[in-house]
Amino acid sequence: MRVAIVLVDGVADSGLGLLLDVLTAANLLRDRVDGHIDPFEVSLRATTPRVRTGYGLGAAAEPLEACLEDPPDQLLVPGLGLVGAEEVVGAVRDSAAVSVVRELHERGTAVSAACSGTFVLAEGGVLDGRAATTSWWLGPTFRRRYPGVDLDETRSLVIADTVTTAGAALAHLDL
Repeated sequence: MRVAIVLVDGVADSGLGLLLDVLTAANLLRDRVDGHIDPFEVSLRATTPRVRTGYGLGAAAEPLEACLEDPPDQLLVPGLGLVGAEEVVGAVRDSAAVSVVRELHERGTAVSAACSGTFVLAEGGVLDGRAATTSWWLGPTFRRRYPGVDLDETRSLVIADTVTTAGAALAHLDL
């Protein structure tokens, strides 16, 4: 399975690390379960060659736009390392990743996001008319900005067809 992790400037180091750790562990352990299971082929994708993480580290990324020509099976959007809801809105509103994620989803790519990464999906309209969750502290802002989403921030995980959302920061493990 080809998995693309979508990086937005300010990506939370913990969320990115958790996703990478879980996918790497799954690949290492798959032979113990069933060696016929295809490994996860993971790539980091962004609209710029380097993304700054929440802690200020640099992360190299391949072009997200290239996924439009060769779509992955799954997109994962980790949360952002920002502490203010309006900061999250600003980061997502100005992100070129939103339109690419929306288009990939429209073409059939499964998408998942955790914590404030759910704003990327909502901003692109991917969550319109769907049940979703986000981090509890972002609920009021999310609800005001995206009234077409059936939000329940008390849930840890919501699976709605090919769209999965997870709540707070450590919910990255649930994806």
